[in-house]
Amino acid sequence: MAFHFFKKFPEVSAVVSERKDGSMKVFSEQSEENQENRIRFFAEQGIAAERVVSAGLVHGKNVEITTVHSVTHNPRSWFMCNNREKTGRVIPATDALVTREKNLFLAVTAADCLPVFFFDPVAGVIGIAHAGWRGIVSGVIGETLKKMSVCGAAKENVSVAIGPHIRVCHFEIQTDILPRFAQYEKYVIKKEGRIYVDLEGIVKEQLRVAGIAKTHIETSPLCTFCESQTFFSYRRERSKEPQVMVATIGMKEKT
Repeated sequence: MAFHFFKKFPEVSAVVSERKDGSMKVFSEQSEENQENRIRFFAEQGIAAERVVSAGLVHGKNVEITTVHSVTHNPRSWFMCNNREKTGRVIPATDALVTREKNLFLAVTAADCLPVFFFDPVAGVIGIAHAGWRGIVSGVIGETLKKMSVCGAAKENVSVAIGPHIRVCHFEIQTDILPRFAQYEKYVIKKEGRIYVDLEGIVKEQLRVAGIAKTHIETSPLCTFCESQTFFSYRRERSKEPQVMVATIGMKEKT
């Protein structure tokens, strides 16, 4: 099972896994099991696992322009493997990926953070960002759009989809990080002695400021914290070994 986005663009596969698909965490004590989960999920989407490039997340704003050649020759990237085969590449210290290469699938993992998909159908450029609160306030959304423009994308043509994530109803912060949201006061809600932040609202504002049309932004209404049967949630489960969903986007070759 998966949540699909960009349905009006059949040439693009943009999906998020569910809890029932199993944990997709790249770095894990259960790495073999997780790799099997990833292989199975990607196969269900018609994606060969070896064609997947994953971001090795650090909750920052680094964005990598990705091609098969650049990944293969990137000394920082490394192969994921199970006992039988290579199951994709990982680029460490990266929270967003961009490409204009077909049949190359970009992936991030998340378990409350926002998976954000980007597509310019005119230039044929895709991107995906892992947007946690640190990445959001640091500017990962704007940096992703900048790297897309390097690849030929134009802001007036870019469509964006925001996948399932922790919504304002459960994203509570403490006063220690409140100053980090000073630029986004209208998205900070103080209620009954608690402080909540609307991360989705901030991302949408950043997209609009960057020139993305409001009509080109779609959002999943689902909260990963609330939907306990459907999604993993780090904040809900507080597990020592977090379990996560995978979000992936790619442009398939026409047959």
